[in-house]
Amino acid sequence: MNKIFKYILQSNQGVLNVPSDFRPLKFACIDRTFVMWGSHSENMESLSTQLLYQIVGTGQAYEPYLTYVDTTFDGPYVWHLLVKKI
Repeated sequence: MNKIFKYILQSNQGVLNVPSDFRPLKFACIDRTFVMWGSHSENMESLSTQLLYQIVGTGQAYEPYLTYVDTTFDGPYVWHLLVKKI
């Protein structure tokens, strides 16, 4: 059975350990903290995949191998989340 989990993104780019069946769902900025929700199995013991993420503002460059997930708004700023399983 799958569940939806919340992940705090500590910086504008980084790597998270996630289960191999992880699927990103939503991205938001809450009280100046970037958060991502993702769906995966309940088995947290198999954190076998690394997820590379990058958060960029509108007009900023990003690596072409990253896949767009979602956009969020923070006052006058607009942020975009891109990811790749590695």
